[in-house]
Amino acid sequence: MNTWLQNTDNRTKAGYALVALGVGFLLMQWLNVDLWGGMWPLLVAAPGALFVYLANRGGLNNVGMIFPGVILLGTGAILFYQNLTGHWASWAYAWSLYPALIGFGLQFQGTHRDNDSEVRTGREMIKWGVIAFVGLWLFFELMIFGNLGNFAWLLLIIGGFILLQQRHSSEKSKNDL
Repeated sequence: MNTWLQNTDNRTKAGYALVALGVGFLLMQWLNVDLWGGMWPLLVAAPGALFVYLANRGGLNNVGMIFPGVILLGTGAILFYQNLTGHWASWAYAWSLYPALIGFGLQFQGTHRDNDSEVRTGREMIKWGVIAFVGLWLFFELMIFGNLGNFAWLLLIIGGFILLQQRHSSEKSKNDL
């Protein structure tokens, strides 16, 4: 059984990458450079990206690495959004994205293993995870956090779009006569 790190070329690349990262972190510390101030969530997402890479490139033996990959990448993205906006209360509903992330992993794994059942289950998990997220987002942002003004603008935009579409189709049907 040949693992990714048993390959000499891969070990050499990993060694160089770790040494370069170590030198970079030491330089940042010695020069008192705060490069990561707002970018610290990348420290969560980076291992996820490595897992996704290994799942994609490691063959059938490594396809299961997609699960820690999507969880870490998703968590890093959520933390990046929250750190950028300061909207930490969004954890109240952001957790509902995890079933969708796992569904993505199942769909990926099922596709690589030619397992239609896993692909279908993954699609359903993605669908219901996104529906849960949107529902909880609306509930918390409107009812709990009181961001009704943003919702009013959303309703105006959607309503205006529907009216424009309706007007366009009724004008088109008049021209067809």
